Amino acid sequence: MPYLRSVANTNGLWGISRTRVPTESRPGHVAILAGFYEDPSAVAKGWKQNPVDFDSVLNQSAYSWCWGTYDILEIFAKDDLSGHIYTEKMDPYDETYSPNRNTTTLDKWVFDKAKFFFNRQKLDTETYKKLQSDKIIFFLHLLGTDSSGHMHKPKTQNFLTTIKYVDENIQEIEQIIRKFYKDDGRTAFLMTSDHGMTDWGSHGTGDDHETETPYVLWGAGVTQIESESKQFDNNYEMSLDKRHDINQADLTPLMATLLSIPVPVNSIGQLPSELLNMTLPNKAKAIYSNCIQMISQYNKKRMDIESSAISYLYHPYEPLTQNLPMQYYIYFLMPIFLWMYAVTPVKLWMVTLKSIKSKKTLLIIWFEIICYTLGSLAMGFAFSQRWVLSIPLLGMSLWPFLSLKQNSRSTYIAWVAGCIMLSVFSFMPVVGKDVCIELVLLLAV
Repeated sequence: MPYLRSVANTNGLWGISRTRVPTESRPGHVAILAGFYEDPSAVAKGWKQNPVDFDSVLNQSAYSWCWGTYDILEIFAKDDLSGHIYTEKMDPYDETYSPNRNTTTLDKWVFDKAKFFFNRQKLDTETYKKLQSDKIIFFLHLLGTDSSGHMHKPKTQNFLTTIKYVDENIQEIEQIIRKFYKDDGRTAFLMTSDHGMTDWGSHGTGDDHETETPYVLWGAGVTQIESESKQFDNNYEMSLDKRHDINQADLTPLMATLLSIPVPVNSIGQLPSELLNMTLPNKAKAIYSNCIQMISQYNKKRMDIESSAISYLYHPYEPLTQNLPMQYYIYFLMPIFLWMYAVTPVKLWMVTLKSIKSKKTLLIIWFEIICYTLGSLAMGFAFSQRWVLSIPLLGMSLWPFLSLKQNSRSTYIAWVAGCIMLSVFSFMPVVGKDVCIELVLLLAV
């Protein structure tokens, strides 16, 4: 995207906005425009609609004009009681817009509608007056790159064609808006993505290719960074001095501050003040407002819990302020019951202790205890450090030599070789963005 790259390297800023799972369109747009991450279970409760009402920058704006697919726009416009959110929606499942025919059809519809909108305002006096208001938003939802990635896969020529088309039309839309407002320097532009995509055209999980999304910010209110070093990322030809990584939910308070509107009440985003061209007192006021908004959420949640709890049983205890679901406590109690069952036959333990007479038997028991302990620790550490799984596998390779049963030499060699080969897999990257059929076949053999 040469135009957006040039903007990011000259008069704009860029970076990576990190989102959370599930990396799907609806949760991504909710994080961008409302500032909070949906609970994964909410996706199962209502795929097309959010199961709860929430606030957004579109709702807080004076007026908003949106173009895109109905399943995204209806999330934010369905409860628009004041009628200040105007939408033009399309059906992405209509065969007319199938990416099989043309990879740019979906985005062309959005760009054409936006261009026609600005051209016809010369005849619509009422809408023209609204467009001269402050605190307004133009939202273009571009589904073409997502559909093209699913259909043709990233890095293919069809996908690159879609990317090029989007880049060229973003430049054209910017020029149209600047011309409409006579280049008054009061418009900010933001390009970002709701989620990423793997090399095989999938998204939804937590791979870096899915959770890391780009953003480019330029225009009014955006700070200008002048650097003498001019450090560039050689892989992407992007200025490192202008890179600022943020969380995806941080885009909500950022947009709200640029528009001088209240931060949506459900937002958990933290204002990235370093991106704003503001005086220090104004930055302090913006950060303070963001903090008050998040504290209000906490107080509302606390009051809800207090109102539903029995008064004489409700005693806040600072070290134990968090609560967990019931299954967590069941998991915690399970080892206790298992150990009670294991230790209960006292007579069996007495007989076992009496049978331990020789030092050799005692050493074997201690050796087994140490092995079991280390194995259990390795299984626990494996949740965060996968390579730890190789330690038990290497230990298992010694099992034939410690067994009382005599086996053939070929069995020893095959067992040791198999354990060592399996131990290599924990050092390999997690399956996510690439397919390696050879490794699957090798494991089966």
